Amino acid sequence: MRRSLRILASQLLLLAALSAGLWWLAESPVALRWAADRVESAFDGRLRITGLSGSLRRGLQAEQALYERETVQVRLEKLEIAWSLRTLLSRSLHIASLTVERVSVSVAPDDDVSAAWPQSLALPVQLHVAKARIDAITFRLRDYTPLAVSNVSLSYAGGAETHAFD
Repeated sequence: MRRSLRILASQLLLLAALSAGLWWLAESPVALRWAADRVESAFDGRLRITGLSGSLRRGLQAEQALYERETVQVRLEKLEIAWSLRTLLSRSLHIASLTVERVSVSVAPDDDVSAAWPQSLALPVQLHVAKARIDAITFRLRDYTPLAVSNVSLSYAGGAETHAFD
């Protein structure tokens, strides 16, 4: 009986230590940078996130996120995201709030316009953004006059099959 109690106590102690370690890791800026590096590599080096701070548990702030392809450049400046880390375990991401100071989208399509369209708009996870705010968006298409939009608020829900904005 005593031996069983010791084994149970040691297993509970090990579980508590593991939980504390994971909690600490989720608060670590190093873990956040590691996760950002994984996201960047998933985009084959086309995405770069700079000026990163925050944690996996609470959310992040970034000075800039830049996505570049041959014909498209998307730049987000002064980005803040508050999310639920727990939802990632079920292959979904719940973002409570998303704030971006400036978004710039530049498109310079090739003469073969059909080559620029993606094959699918499916996301690898379910995504829910409860509240998003973008202070300024600028769209540039080749040498045309840029289109500017300001003070955009929205919410979003989508995934592999559907996309819905409100």
